[in-house]
Amino acid sequence: RAALADLKALGLGAGKAAGVIPNVNVPFGPATVRQVKSMTPQNVNGTALAVDPSGGFHLAWAADTGLWYAESTGTSFDASLLQAVRPRLDRAGPLGPPAVSVTPSGTPWVAFIMTTARGQEVTVKTPVAGAWKTDVLDTIPSGSAPSQPYRVASTISASGQPVVLYS
Repeated sequence: RAALADLKALGLGAGKAAGVIPNVNVPFGPATVRQVKSMTPQNVNGTALAVDPSGGFHLAWAADTGLWYAESTGTSFDASLLQAVRPRLDRAGPLGPPAVSVTPSGTPWVAFIMTTARGQEVTVKTPVAGAWKTDVLDTIPSGSAPSQPYRVASTISASGQPVVLYS
């Protein structure tokens, strides 16, 4: 666990960490989160934030090691790797920026697009019975799209259902 203030390592806010993580903005002072230590501006591809009905933070980010998710638990948060990328990315690209939304009951939904051998897969992940369930919603065949993943957005409908948009 890391202090909630350690969200600074994800680049939320202004300021600089003195020699801790190069090129990462840190709003609350120097500290590191082990999972983001290898990130650089060249090998990451976006961060998404949602706030649940109780005020908890839900964060997703595309890093050089894959897609990560963090959820606040009071004064701290837990970070989990949702989708590994191997080998580590030198440049952002195969893993698009994520989107995160939270149902009224507090269940997170993380959407992203990842380039695979089949094409660009529009994917959602959500926790079910203590594990992350993965659903590929659509696959854009290879050769029919640019090499950079498309953009994705998510929200929760008035009836409490997740909605994923992509272009």
